[in-house]
Amino acid sequence: MERWKAVGQLVQMGTNAWSAVPALVEALIRENLPVGFAAASVLAQIKADDYSGWGDLAKGLKSQTNAFYVFRDLNKGFGRFGHRYDFIHRRFGLVGLAAVGPFAKPAIPDLVGVIQTKEDHELWIPAVVALNKIGAEAKQFVPALKQVLQDADEWPNIRADAAYALAAVKPEDSETRTSLRHACEDQRGHVRVAAAGALWRLEASPESVLPTLTSLLNHKLVSIRLAALNVLAEMSPSAQPSRENIEPLLRADDETLRRAAATALERIANARENGSSNLLPKLK
Repeated sequence: MERWKAVGQLVQMGTNAWSAVPALVEALIRENLPVGFAAASVLAQIKADDYSGWGDLAKGLKSQTNAFYVFRDLNKGFGRFGHRYDFIHRRFGLVGLAAVGPFAKPAIPDLVGVIQTKEDHELWIPAVVALNKIGAEAKQFVPALKQVLQDADEWPNIRADAAYALAAVKPEDSETRTSLRHACEDQRGHVRVAAAGALWRLEASPESVLPTLTSLLNHKLVSIRLAALNVLAEMSPSAQPSRENIEPLLRADDETLRRAAATALERIANARENGSSNLLPKLK
């Protein structure tokens, strides 16, 4: 009870608990699974993989037996009260399996199951990345993901996740890029913004995605405009031509939209002043 009370207190701290991330990662390696599960629960809920030092810490999880058992259980198991782990825990479990690397091969069937289930579409990307890090063949899912992306009758958010998953599975495939370019002209805004974002992550030229993203800044749905702003912020200096289209959103009625516009403009300006080159986001 004391252990889980401590978990609750750390989770309440949110990002203020990031100073404890190194110790919590160390707890994943110890031969004490109950402590490892508690540590993993905290790490998942405070979004530890967004912590600046996560990349270096994750290297220490490679081939670690106890970490593998914890992460695999987060993905397929059940929590303290007999309920299946929620999205936050399952996603972090997939991130962890990717860090464990080839040693996590016994989890391959579980990862394949994630990608084969549309109900888990929000986990497709981390599952694909984990398969690639483990050394498994993820390219077998390309045809299915392309079919989902192109299915006009499918839910837009599922098609959007298929776009990003395609970029993670087979970035060198010319047909993948062609499918994404076609999706940039889709009737659904969710699909267009995801296709443009996925293309950018494949190091496409700014000119190939900016027209799509800029046009979406006028979309009737706030969620679409926010998604477009997020991609433009990722593009950093390469989004410079879109500045005049972003600036009117600083006066939008929606506060979240105003903040996203300010963030995008700040990143564009800072990168230009610092002389930064293309800053491509990493797929997680």
